[in-house]
Amino acid sequence: MAYKRSAAIANAIISLESSFPNNCTRFTLNHLTAQDNQLVPFVRISTGGKDKVGVLFTGGIHPRELAPPDALLAFCLQLLTALTNGSDIIYPRFTDASGAVYDEYVIQNATINAILDKCELYVVPCANPDGRDFVLASSAQQNMMWRKNRRPDPQCPGVDINRNFPIVWDQDIYFSAAAAPKAHTSKNPCNESFRGYTFAPPPLGPAIEPETQNLIELITQNGITYLVDLHMFGRLILYPWGIEQNQSNDPTKNFLNPTFNFQRDGVVPNTTYAEYIPDNLIDARGQLLSRHQTLASAMATAITTSAGSNATSIQRSTYTTQQAAFLYPTTGAIDDFVFSQQFINLTLPNMHAFTIEAGFKRGQNPADPADDDGEFWPDSATQYPKVEREIHAALFGLLTAV
Repeated sequence: MAYKRSAAIANAIISLESSFPNNCTRFTLNHLTAQDNQLVPFVRISTGGKDKVGVLFTGGIHPRELAPPDALLAFCLQLLTALTNGSDIIYPRFTDASGAVYDEYVIQNATINAILDKCELYVVPCANPDGRDFVLASSAQQNMMWRKNRRPDPQCPGVDINRNFPIVWDQDIYFSAAAAPKAHTSKNPCNESFRGYTFAPPPLGPAIEPETQNLIELITQNGITYLVDLHMFGRLILYPWGIEQNQSNDPTKNFLNPTFNFQRDGVVPNTTYAEYIPDNLIDARGQLLSRHQTLASAMATAITTSAGSNATSIQRSTYTTQQAAFLYPTTGAIDDFVFSQQFINLTLPNMHAFTIEAGFKRGQNPADPADDDGEFWPDSATQYPKVEREIHAALFGLLTAV
């Protein structure tokens, strides 16, 4: 197979709706993309009924990360086929290039029906189609590393969509002078993590990029309470906050309180400031931190289980769960944006947000030199199938635990 460009993704989504009209509806997001004026399609998968949990899966925000859009399309196809046919989803046994064996892995039809009895799924396979087309059109290493959208600029085009959401967007205000340069975001248009141009305080924020606006409107207008945003690489399952180390004791220490502007110092032991995340019975939102940790563990366990019984395969399918800020502190990310909404609007239900960094880089595991998922660019024939299976296992793990 070859990775799908935006036109092929759009056609695949049309095919999903036409093949499964009772349970799959195709939509397009509200805003055309920054450079090529493309419509961004997505699907809603539902068996009907009211009061279901809104779950959103997104991919392709960072174009160089090739596997997630194709994996999300395959997830939709597998799910809808099994739902329609009353069948199980069977991932066949395979052996990788180094001889590690991955056993057959099955999602029971009863599990699929139980998921769709309680959940309504929204899937945006590729949120940044301009960027994906740019990466897939060239074999030049510089282009293959492209991370941003394609906002036109004669010198330095593009904005990192995952730094453009209205949550702690301006690191110079929210972080100390010493910590602001360490946040994994940039004011420099030539930097791959460039946050964008416009500043406004939350909740309105700087989301001028059409790709960002698309996702904000989808999230806020459709009752989304669970998000999984798919990225590569690192075998990580991340939960909020990404802006600073967590604490559950002092609710005044939160991003809406200007008293603590210029005080965040990044993630270090004994930090002087830590971001509030509810994890107690006094806060009406309950034990949100523990709930995120439980759901992240459910996804990680599902991935490990999908590997089967071979010790090497299990080791190569072991994902670490951790707070996002311990990867690096950042600003303006979609997962923190989703999680932040319940602080801005106290009438909202509990919101849950995760980022999965799928796959691994050759050499990342010194104890296993053959451990290689292809970094950002898994070989579509030999490495992608394993990464796809891990992504699917994680998504089913979350949906089963919701």
